Amino acid sequence: MLEFERTFQGMRKEKKWFLESGKCVEDELYAFGKQCRFEHLAHSFVIDPDDETYYQNKVFTSEELEEIRDTESKDLPKMPIELLKYISSFRTKTTEKLRIMLDKRQNWKGKNFDRTKHFDFDWIKHSVHSLLLEFESGTLKQNHLETWYNIHIWSLIDKSFNELIGVDVARGLLLRNEKISIELSKDWSQQHEKHSEEEGI
Repeated sequence: MLEFERTFQGMRKEKKWFLESGKCVEDELYAFGKQCRFEHLAHSFVIDPDDETYYQNKVFTSEELEEIRDTESKDLPKMPIELLKYISSFRTKTTEKLRIMLDKRQNWKGKNFDRTKHFDFDWIKHSVHSLLLEFESGTLKQNHLETWYNIHIWSLIDKSFNELIGVDVARGLLLRNEKISIELSKDWSQQHEKHSEEEGI
């Protein structure tokens, strides 16, 4: 929350986004973020015009959200057919078949690999394999701290930007150190109790 405060205080008025209604987007996101009890995109000053939370909490009207959606909108680039086919090849019904597809020799691997042409293919294979390991170990069915998701899940998304020169993806620690210490202490305590029982202490 302190970073959220510092970011807002460092904003210059002439750089802020004012809608036709006269409402300032950054000011509204800040006011809304201060009221949120949980982490929200507003804390990063990122706005999703399809998030109904803004309308439900009267942060923006439907007309204002439409203006936000249409301002300098850009169409998503079309995915190359070969890349789409490769992604579709992993639509299997069993993990065994998924592993067979992962093990299948690709003509872009080995000496034929060209980072400028095949980065996305390589990233997809790595991501599918990483998620498969999590699925098979059952970790996706468990509850975890936010840090776990940053390391095991969101890091896969971060790696998709590795081919972009000048882009440095970093994640902040969302949980307070006190809470992490409590969780670590709780885990240590449980392990210590289990060890004591096994030793007959």
